[in-house]
Amino acid sequence: MKKKKILFGVAGEGMGHAARAGIVIKHLQEQGHHVKVISYHQGYWFLKDHFDVVKIFGLRFSHKNGVTTYPGTVLENIKKTPEATATFKRLKQLVKKFQPDIIFTDLEPFSSLLAHLYKIPLISIDNQHRITQGEVEYDKRWIVDYLLNKTGVATVAFGAQAYIITSFFDFKITHPNSYIVPPILRPEVLKAKPKNKSHILVYNTTSETEILIRLLQEQKNQKFIVYGQNKEESIANCILKKQSKDGFLNDLVSAKAVIATAGFTLISEALYLKKPYLALPVKRRVEQLINAYYLRKLGYGDYTEKITSSDLESFLGNLNKFRHNLQSYNHDNNSGLFILLNKLLAKHSL
Repeated sequence: MKKKKILFGVAGEGMGHAARAGIVIKHLQEQGHHVKVISYHQGYWFLKDHFDVVKIFGLRFSHKNGVTTYPGTVLENIKKTPEATATFKRLKQLVKKFQPDIIFTDLEPFSSLLAHLYKIPLISIDNQHRITQGEVEYDKRWIVDYLLNKTGVATVAFGAQAYIITSFFDFKITHPNSYIVPPILRPEVLKAKPKNKSHILVYNTTSETEILIRLLQEQKNQKFIVYGQNKEESIANCILKKQSKDGFLNDLVSAKAVIATAGFTLISEALYLKKPYLALPVKRRVEQLINAYYLRKLGYGDYTEKITSSDLESFLGNLNKFRHNLQSYNHDNNSGLFILLNKLLAKHSL
């Protein structure tokens, strides 16, 4: 296959997009393609030391008391219209100079706009398009947030030639040129040899973390290693640790269970390592709510939207059941994704 020039837009809100994109970009480079990345915030800082990355303006979620607020998000980003306009003007010059054969987007809107403006084939790769390209189940109490989120996701990457959707559960595809692949896992996770030591890994960065830590202390026979507060401290049976990429992975690999927000990347890694998971989805963040819903449906763990002592006791009392169910969870070591990428590149690029 002819070597391609690829422009790859990566959302910078959270680390999941960048972690996933980094694996895809590395594969593309190993195939001899020239990849130029555009990203912002955490995505830019995660990728800049390893790839050719251009820093851009990016949309950010607005939060109040740990809850995503859609009006606040819209208002804050409208205020930054001049920055967005300047970035788009700069990116148009980049496209004219780089002349990509194809554009990828992991929920980054400028890349999608550029693809349509210059009639360049577009491939979307993320887990969020589950709700636009297929039928997923969810608690109908979330219907308003679901519809708002669906509209937003559809707007970010509209009219792509192909949608690659990562998912740890199956669902019905309702749109053409859409493909489900298992979660994209980093090599460090794929090579890890899981153990079940005495501790439970906890990750939470919301305003409710202090409440959670107080509840954890009531479970006096358990040991918890807590990330998210970015400080080193011991509080009764809770060991708080500063963020550390290697340290966090080591604690995940050796944990007997996980209690954390319902982000797709951490759930995917925990399931691969066969770790029962209690999900604490961020309120109104539909992607996390759906992840949590399917964790419970598949029997890999449970979720709660407002954690209580009884939630903790129920989860801890069912660890063996969750472990048994996790034995049926399989992953293909990213092989299906890489085969699909090569096929789509050959089919759709200029």
